[in-house]
Amino acid sequence: MQSSAACKALLCQEILTEIFDYLSPGRPDEDALPKERLHRREAQKALARAARVCRALSGPALDVLWRVTDSLTALLSIIPSFTLLPSKQLALTRDVTDAEWAHFQEYACRVRELYTSSDVQISPSVWIFFARRCPDGHSLIPRLQRLDALDVSSLDPGRILLLCPTLWHLALTINHTSHRIAESSPIIDTVMERVQKISVPNLEGLRVTAASTDLPFNPDIMPYARLAHLRELEILSSCLFDKDSLQELLAFPNLRKLTVNPRFLGDMVGDELTPGFRALLDLKIIGYPTVVSQFLQWTSPPALESLAIEYADWTLTPDVPDSLPLGGTTKSLRRLQITFASYLLPSSLLELMRPILESDGMTHISITLAHLEMVLPITETELQTMADAWPNLVEFEIDVKEIDGGEEVLDYNGRPSPRSLITFAERHPRLVRLVWPFVETFDASGIRDMQNAPALGHGLQVFRSCIVRNDGLPKHREFATFIDRLFPNLDLSDVQYPVVAKSHYGRQRYKNWHDVEQFLLAIQTGRRSLTESRLTSV
Repeated sequence: MQSSAACKALLCQEILTEIFDYLSPGRPDEDALPKERLHRREAQKALARAARVCRALSGPALDVLWRVTDSLTALLSIIPSFTLLPSKQLALTRDVTDAEWAHFQEYACRVRELYTSSDVQISPSVWIFFARRCPDGHSLIPRLQRLDALDVSSLDPGRILLLCPTLWHLALTINHTSHRIAESSPIIDTVMERVQKISVPNLEGLRVTAASTDLPFNPDIMPYARLAHLRELEILSSCLFDKDSLQELLAFPNLRKLTVNPRFLGDMVGDELTPGFRALLDLKIIGYPTVVSQFLQWTSPPALESLAIEYADWTLTPDVPDSLPLGGTTKSLRRLQITFASYLLPSSLLELMRPILESDGMTHISITLAHLEMVLPITETELQTMADAWPNLVEFEIDVKEIDGGEEVLDYNGRPSPRSLITFAERHPRLVRLVWPFVETFDASGIRDMQNAPALGHGLQVFRSCIVRNDGLPKHREFATFIDRLFPNLDLSDVQYPVVAKSHYGRQRYKNWHDVEQFLLAIQTGRRSLTESRLTSV
């Protein structure tokens, strides 16, 4: 009788969907932990297997599996005649039957979120076919709510068929066919006109990117006043702001997230802007140091929790900031991310961060240096000052992407020792992600610190030392043993035989760290096998 009741319950579509929701892969996230990415792939496989068990499970499992679709190509591949041609272009090799189209629509109606950034080129004939099949005003994916990385260009206008009235988040990538803005503006105008006509009543988030970010958008192209209901707005291409457009942006009453790339700010000396951004929590600014400072000074978001600054360097004598131009935004700030492009580099990271040293509520700090010559802009003593300033850190990163001449040329004065890493770990028990600039393992005191490192049992999940000395595999093994003593719970789910990326100058990035990572994986695997064998013997 109980078995009969259970069978009846499992025949209910709502109950099955509720069960399969626990396997929902969710949307792809570049910042996810390695274990989370692995779990997402496993969840997709589990749902696919469940859909093949029987018809009763198939519908609910497919609903959850296709709810978030990572690729438009994967969806279109449901049509049997959709094929990759020798020209590396996807096309239909024959006409589509009514039964095949109905089968495709069953899957298309399941999709709520679509990510298209990794798709290959689709033949225009495919979009012509879809235009014939979709009645006027109807979308190819009728219940789509989130559309990410929609490529828009005069060469491939058919992708506009993906726009639909149910959209609440839209990300556009404008592919310019000309270096002249005047010729690319009609493309943008067409898309924005379509967005206004179809999607704006429900739209909450909009992101606009150009394939060439150096081409500025004129303020008139973005209809700010008609998008004032947005909660998220990201304009990654460089913008030309004047007083009117900036004031319209400040007046957005519900804006929670904003990304702007202000190439230039108009002459607003003596002009007062009405305060705004009352609801803004997340702000990212890309631009020259002086422009970034002006934007923060003129807007002063009062409730900001997350700030990302990407300093761009397009001049031979850049104006490097001595300290962050935060003003009154530090009280509520919890997350800070700073990226320095090319050779743009502050003389001292500690002085740069001084405006937030009193903000003990900081949880996420990330600093990326695109290029380093000889001197690390932070010493061991300064790292200890940061450790004392932010006791609640969950993520801390000082990342170096490129070293001119290799790690051997780094200046010795004040470089972080193993002791500084031990102290930092002890003072931050909540850390989940840590990227450390460098650990000096060459001198005698550093060797002693590694050999006598305490077994902290820290719960850190992700660690990387972006600069590792090329001292040979024995030294790398000692370094890995030291790291494992501090952080035995590292998530090494996606560690594999290293495929090393080469930099612009031909030098290999993170090569030595990959060697250390291999030793860490071996230590973890050995410890796990030993634990399992002991449990088996008991």
